[in-house]
Amino acid sequence: MKKTWKPVVAGVLDIISVVPVFLFWLLLLLVRLFTGEDSTGSGIMGLAVYWPSLMALALVGAILSFRRKEWWLALASPMALIPAGTFWNNESGVRIFFGLSSQFLENFFIIPPLAAVVLIALSREEFR
Repeated sequence: MKKTWKPVVAGVLDIISVVPVFLFWLLLLLVRLFTGEDSTGSGIMGLAVYWPSLMALALVGAILSFRRKEWWLALASPMALIPAGTFWNNESGVRIFFGLSSQFLENFFIIPPLAAVVLIALSREEFR
């Protein structure tokens, strides 16, 4: 079996995609703690279950991609982060807070997981 760089780069892109999700989760958590309200309407279940499970899935997928095991899970983990990037982009408060345009956010938070999906799909033969 020939080993290429594709799964490793996909794992790195997966980890890069987790960082903004973690920062957004932390920002939402801090807003919830200090103001007592959730401006996004995601509720406490979104903070307690959805975001941490996305981050855990992405990190597990990155590790599996590095080790070239479980192709389907390594492929599913960046796919799960794509909706998180669109959710980040739709939050006007976050755009104002960071002073970034929505086009920049959309490209920055959606392209790395999409590239990871493509790289993992192309390197299917390398996985056990």
